[in-house]
Amino acid sequence: MSIIHWILGFCCTLLFIYLAACTFYLLFFAVLGCLRKPDHYTSYPDRYTIAVLIPAYREDAIICDTVRRVFQQSYPRDLFEVVVIADSLSPATMEQLAGLPVTLIPLFAEKSTKSRALRVGLEHFAADRFDLALVLDADNVLEPDALEQVNHAFHSGISCCQLHRTAKNRNTPVSVLEGVSEEINNHIFRKGHRAAGLTSALIGSGMVFRFRYFRELLARNGLDDIPGYEDREIEMILIRDQVTVEFLDEVRVLDEKVPNVQILEKQRTRWVSGQLHYLRRFLLREPGKLLEFRLNYWDKVLQTMVLPRVLLLGLLSLAGILSVLVHFFRLSLPPGNREWIGIGLLYYFVLAISIPASMLDRKFLSALWFLPRAAWAIFRALVRANPGQTHFVHTPKDFPSDPGA
Repeated sequence: MSIIHWILGFCCTLLFIYLAACTFYLLFFAVLGCLRKPDHYTSYPDRYTIAVLIPAYREDAIICDTVRRVFQQSYPRDLFEVVVIADSLSPATMEQLAGLPVTLIPLFAEKSTKSRALRVGLEHFAADRFDLALVLDADNVLEPDALEQVNHAFHSGISCCQLHRTAKNRNTPVSVLEGVSEEINNHIFRKGHRAAGLTSALIGSGMVFRFRYFRELLARNGLDDIPGYEDREIEMILIRDQVTVEFLDEVRVLDEKVPNVQILEKQRTRWVSGQLHYLRRFLLREPGKLLEFRLNYWDKVLQTMVLPRVLLLGLLSLAGILSVLVHFFRLSLPPGNREWIGIGLLYYFVLAISIPASMLDRKFLSALWFLPRAAWAIFRALVRANPGQTHFVHTPKDFPSDPGA
């Protein structure tokens, strides 16, 4: 019996060490995110030409509205062009798009991926046709001065940036929680990382690159078949090329959040599959690169090891409750009840300082009751995740405006 107790105690201690390591990793960058001041770039009279690339896969319900909203930019109309890469859109949608002042590029591919669509869109133009390339999803909405702010930032000398993506809709408990999750990511993996001198994480949309470089990047690295986590692969290429991703915190991109747990599970299955794919790559396929002292590379390795935050919250909460319960029976949960309660409280602190005060409203408090269902959906996604996934998992979007904001 003592051997069983020892094994259980050893497993609990290992679990504690792992969860504590995740918590301290997030704490470090969360605190730095509080200390970072927004960058303010000098206004420049000279303006770059910008290609706004919008890959649209079965996005008939929203793509036309998205395109019309891009034209509300304060940037000179003759200096930016909207490029829609149309994959599996209906004939009626194609006809509507053809009536708008956009470059419409039909995509006929046996295997649909975002990276393939972007490559085709970029190669439609000569390498010197534009100065910058901005990538949007089909549901994204730019703030009216976004292109102007991007122009100032790139004239200041940056090579690549991630804009501040934030929730467009808060009309369901899941979309509210998703919006909060996005802001926590922005605080830790973008603000906090730039405060530490590390590269900002990409999100997949609201990304801006030098046009020629991005065109060459997608053409030479064979990214066509990456199923839905092309932003992670682009991050690795940027680290290899020693290109730092800046985070433009003040430039907002509205992004539609999933409305229910069914779509959440589908989306997270794709995301966790990407996380497991790169964890396997780092530890099994490219272990030699761990010996190269590249801080940004090591940071990406650590990021892939961190448990999804809602599962981390659930495990630490359960461990804290269990620690309190066993204490009444004068028992202890290894390595100690105080340790489990302490690390749980520390993680709550991480979340508290990472959530913008503007999101702490009645909708957020109501959505907290939905957390267990969201956590269960993400746990199911973790179980279903396939690091060898070869097909793109599409998550439908259908809000052309800003419902429930």
